[in-house]
Amino acid sequence: MKQGWRWVAAIVLLATTAAQGQTRQSVDVTGQSITTRMDRNGDGKIGYEEFRNAGMRRFSAADGNGDGVLNGAEVPTHSLIVEKSEVAVGEVKRDDYSDALQPVFDSFDADHDGSLAGDEIEKLAQARRSLKEAKP
Repeated sequence: MKQGWRWVAAIVLLATTAAQGQTRQSVDVTGQSITTRMDRNGDGKIGYEEFRNAGMRRFSAADGNGDGVLNGAEVPTHSLIVEKSEVAVGEVKRDDYSDALQPVFDSFDADHDGSLAGDEIEKLAQARRSLKEAKP
């Protein structure tokens, strides 16, 4: 039954967003939700490739007109990657976004083992929550 309510909530959220003409989505930023979205091989860790692929999926989803540049309403206000990318006033190019992925990943990989796990994922979630709260 919980799954049913989640689907209803997701549909209501999407309908509300579409009705308001917004392209930004509410993002659940817990360690568990991040792991669920990014950990494609199911090992409970997020390797750099999983992090990179998730980041590039997010870029593509935000790039509504498919021009390889996030601008205006396409630019996510709570993205650590956007925060760290080489941003020209109000726009983020795909290459700049891609270049910012490794340094952001490395900043959370405290033990430098090439993957995020446990507290590292929680710190990533905490950083994303803080950024989201600071930039509504």
